[in-house]
Amino acid sequence: MNADIVLALLAGVFFAIYQLFNRLAGLKISLTRMMVTLLTTCVATIALLVFFLVGPPAAWSLSGLGLIYFAAAGFFHFVLGFTFISLSQKRVGAGRTGALVGTVPIFAAIVGWIVLGELISGVRILAIGVIVAGATLISTEQIKGQVAKGTPLYGIGAAASFSISAAFIRSGLVAGAPPLVGLLIGFLTALLFYLLVSLGQRLRSPVLPDSPAPATAPTMGRVYVLQIAAGVAIALAMWFRYIATATVPIAVVTALGRVNIPTILILSPLVLKTPIDTTSLRLWGGATAVLLGTGMLAFL
Repeated sequence: MNADIVLALLAGVFFAIYQLFNRLAGLKISLTRMMVTLLTTCVATIALLVFFLVGPPAAWSLSGLGLIYFAAAGFFHFVLGFTFISLSQKRVGAGRTGALVGTVPIFAAIVGWIVLGELISGVRILAIGVIVAGATLISTEQIKGQVAKGTPLYGIGAAASFSISAAFIRSGLVAGAPPLVGLLIGFLTALLFYLLVSLGQRLRSPVLPDSPAPATAPTMGRVYVLQIAAGVAIALAMWFRYIATATVPIAVVTALGRVNIPTILILSPLVLKTPIDTTSLRLWGGATAVLLGTGMLAFL
């Protein structure tokens, strides 16, 4: 198995860990404050790795074009992508949003073909289709019998944003900069945006306290600790994804990242103490499809 394929799989595992920490923290702070905490942690984590593994800025080999590409990658992923997810969840719910975001590999295949000239084999196309179908089955498990309301465009916008971000990552890496440096630039770009948004909110209105939490919710101190842990997890996930994106087609990298779904299913009972419906054919059929497609991409 190619080492970069392994890293793409690890990226999916660490993204699942990030999601679990986020769920443990709950939505007790505003989206802007959450993103500032998350991205500040990401910047600190990657800056330390750059310092020890890459060296001072003189060793970065970063061109002006590479800077633009990586900044655009961070903006499309963490600003546009996350904003579209938030809007989609408000309008069509988390389940349908998950199904729509699960189409990222399809958009990545299209963007990779048009922008990067990437052509993938028929076997890989089939594997990506199996993974997307499995992810869709799992995501829609919680919305059976519900009537669809609202537009799916925000969820599709998130999928497209993540795919475009992947194309910018590849373009930045081709320009010669180390993956860690490119990731640091992307995180800094997104953090600067959210800091400006936070400043604007403070200037327009007084600072409001965070939403009151139920008695069983974690304390605010624990919420921030969990957000920091989530930031470290997603920083590592994105680092592994950047390395993999240098050599593996972006459609394959994003498809392998969907291994986060069965990882969450396995870890949820241990971390979140939430039971899983072991009788759900849709749930386990979807998980099996994701793992089958992942195996096809990894070994064929």
